Amino acid sequence: MPRTKTRKLMSQFETHLSSLGLDPSRISSRARSGFAGGAPAMSGEDVLMRDAVHTQPTKEQIWRAKAAKSKGLAGVKDLASAVKSEGLRRSGQTGRNTDARQGEGDRRVVASKPKHMFVGKRKMGKTNRR
Repeated sequence: MPRTKTRKLMSQFETHLSSLGLDPSRISSRARSGFAGGAPAMSGEDVLMRDAVHTQPTKEQIWRAKAAKSKGLAGVKDLASAVKSEGLRRSGQTGRNTDARQGEGDRRVVASKPKHMFVGKRKMGKTNRR
């Protein structure tokens, strides 16, 4: 069954709008008035499309709704500081990302011995050097 054909309860629609920081009272009252007239039951989407009054939430309202759900934005006071902290987080991550792209040949040998001092020497007896 396609998603567009599934029925949602009006209470679910109201809770979703309130979690986004919008006031669902006008929409719910319009929907309830549609039920009283004997008209067929309307979903929340039908009520919105009937009136065709689209009020877009502001950036601040969207940010507050996301901050209410997100643990990453929980301690941030406003949108500007959220953007700044996100930029700092990304710039701090770049060094670790570069280290992660290091190939097998690029790995460091931490304690390497000076090879020119040990190569070609023989032990014991007269043939101890070349």
